[in-house]
Amino acid sequence: MFWALGQHAALGYAIFGIEDGRADGQLSQALAILNPMTAVIASAQAEGRIAAILLDDGKPAELKLGGYTVAIQQSQALLKQMLLDVGLQAPPPPAPLPSETDGPGSRPAPGDGRPFGLIIYEGHDTFLLLGKGFTADFSKNGRLAEVDRVEEGKIDDANWKTTRVLNGDERLSVIPDDHIVLVRIRLLPG
Repeated sequence: MFWALGQHAALGYAIFGIEDGRADGQLSQALAILNPMTAVIASAQAEGRIAAILLDDGKPAELKLGGYTVAIQQSQALLKQMLLDVGLQAPPPPAPLPSETDGPGSRPAPGDGRPFGLIIYEGHDTFLLLGKGFTADFSKNGRLAEVDRVEEGKIDDANWKTTRVLNGDERLSVIPDDHIVLVRIRLLPG
């Protein structure tokens, strides 16, 4: 769904068997964030300010958006490499995701463990990131951009509402591995 919205400017996404979806599953999390963002996403699609993220093979990816180069990596792979680089044991692999379906007659359908999401350039060195399992490093003219502010939040009536400001070590995992979030990142102009 995220790939269709960000890469192909899809207007919608049809899911077969949605009535069997779990209320706490990835799809429910995604729809709770995406539904109020319809106008924001449509505007970003029309103006070329949106990009999709899907790290299918775990390899880093790079995209260009808003005059920035954005390096995307899988959070778990980055953490593993950082720990190994300093001589520490790598974390165990994540547990299998629970089924996305629940109910009589439904077949198990595991959640998607791949890192995925959307990045939307809002202007003035500010980006919305939504998804799970990835990190994003921004650079401009070959220089790494510094992050000024990171906020978790939601879109309500087409307006940003901050629910939490991330500081210090919280910024090491802006987009978590275990659930889908929406964050706003403001970069220092460079």
